[in-house]
Amino acid sequence: VGPVVGAGRRALASGGRLAVVPRGRRDVPDSTFLRAYEAAYERVPGFATVGCRPIPIADALAEAGLAVESSLSLSRARVWPVRGVICAPA
Repeated sequence: VGPVVGAGRRALASGGRLAVVPRGRRDVPDSTFLRAYEAAYERVPGFATVGCRPIPIADALAEAGLAVESSLSLSRARVWPVRGVICAPA
């Protein structure tokens, strides 16, 4: 995660902003969907190539020298919450 966010940071023009839409595990309530998703990720061969693991976005942004300017709560397929984040150099 760090290298990807860092590359985004380096690509920003002066005054530029970076939009990031991560999935955050701590924001996802326990549910049948979540348990099935986690089980598939761990047990189904090849699922990791199409599945998406939640990332610690706040840590990745801080490591890249970015600060969150604004955020927006979204939902993927009305099941999995995601958070859209606009960030800029700290």
